Amino acid sequence: MFGGASLKTIGKLETDREFIALIGSGLSILDMPDEEFHELKRHAYIIHTNYAFCRFGPAEMDMLVWYDQKVSRWIESHLKEGVSLWTNQASLMAGVAPKLAQRVDYWLESGRGSFTLLQALINLQKFLPNKKVLLFGVDMKANPDDAANVKWYDHYMEYDKASRNHALYPAERAFKSFGKEFRIFVQPHNIVNCNLDSGLDHFPKMIWQEAVKSKE
Repeated sequence: MFGGASLKTIGKLETDREFIALIGSGLSILDMPDEEFHELKRHAYIIHTNYAFCRFGPAEMDMLVWYDQKVSRWIESHLKEGVSLWTNQASLMAGVAPKLAQRVDYWLESGRGSFTLLQALINLQKFLPNKKVLLFGVDMKANPDDAANVKWYDHYMEYDKASRNHALYPAERAFKSFGKEFRIFVQPHNIVNCNLDSGLDHFPKMIWQEAVKSKE
């Protein structure tokens, strides 16, 4: 049975931290010092998307959210218990990751958008409208010199690279599509893009320390 009896929407999340930090897998998160990340965790509930947790390790996140079946297969084999899990039913179809299905805590309501971070934002705005979300790793720009490193987590594992037949990720095309979906499906209210150099201008930009101060 998917998610067991305790399955719930993200609106049931209980945390005394005032912010939610949603961590994407852009190259910029590689530049964030560990000490700064630990400080962020004092203020924000940490939600990593897909493989982004490879940067800081699974012990440094509160929740993992993902959206596709290939991620489900990898998580079932490599991520131990102790982290809250948030996904949609399609990611856990019968036969894909049966053991993982029993560990899921939160249901990711889907239907709009085509990638994990967008789905998470849509759900957060719907079910936790008063929580301010701090975005990290949403770079949304493609440097031709970094084409081989956009999927930086390939250096931590072979799984995703093998599932792409070792092909380079078409970053520029994907980012254009993602940017359009952000504008269509997500309102900029209560969301701060903490990467000042991000190519996504739909949300106000501010370093997270200033976002935290502005709330105090």
